[in-house]
Amino acid sequence: MTDAPEQPTEPQEAQEPAPEPGEAPTTLESIERLGSLQMKPNEVQLVLGLEPWEDGSDQWKAYHKGRLQAVAQVRDAMRRSALQGSAPSQAKFLETAERVDRLPPPAPKPAPQPDPPRRRR
Repeated sequence: MTDAPEQPTEPQEAQEPAPEPGEAPTTLESIERLGSLQMKPNEVQLVLGLEPWEDGSDQWKAYHKGRLQAVAQVRDAMRRSALQGSAPSQAKFLETAERVDRLPPPAPKPAPQPDPPRRRR
């Protein structure tokens, strides 16, 4: 046995939990999976035969969850590659970080309005 240095490995693709054999994915799981492929919401709706969904709905959340998780996985792979010395990955990672730094801060949520005073009789 030798004490050879550990060789860098290729980034592993994150495994999504698969439905049980013979079990079809739920609609929300399908929306999340297609969102992870960076499909547009109207494309996902067309593929799955769905009506447009409202912002903040469970379908909207599943779509954006899938989309953003895929973006995070790619950025994580890019980071790992950059740390292993890949000059293109380092440049792209720093470019992404600078772009994120230029984003405006999120707008503060408006304060809840107090209930109007009640009239006394």
